[in-house]
Amino acid sequence: MSFSVLEQLRSAHEDIENIEKAMSMVLMDKNKNSKQTVSCEHALKYLIESSQSKSKTAVEIYQDKDGMRTDDINALAGQRTDKKAGDVWT
Repeated sequence: MSFSVLEQLRSAHEDIENIEKAMSMVLMDKNKNSKQTVSCEHALKYLIESSQSKSKTAVEIYQDKDGMRTDDINALAGQRTDKKAGDVWT
């Protein structure tokens, strides 16, 4: 499947939000039960790494080095940059 760049960006933001919710739940569990401190620390480490990875993906999309994000935005706005003479659909 080929998702648009904007869909990938939306997905990254949604994933980051879900990871943040999971982190808050782990922190609440950590405070409730001192016996699970080590497992909570490991879970937090994994969640932080996941959040950093998704954030890096989002930053790369925002940097738009290949121009695909701009192309998607222009396509949604109805501004085509590849118009051809005699194109029926323009």
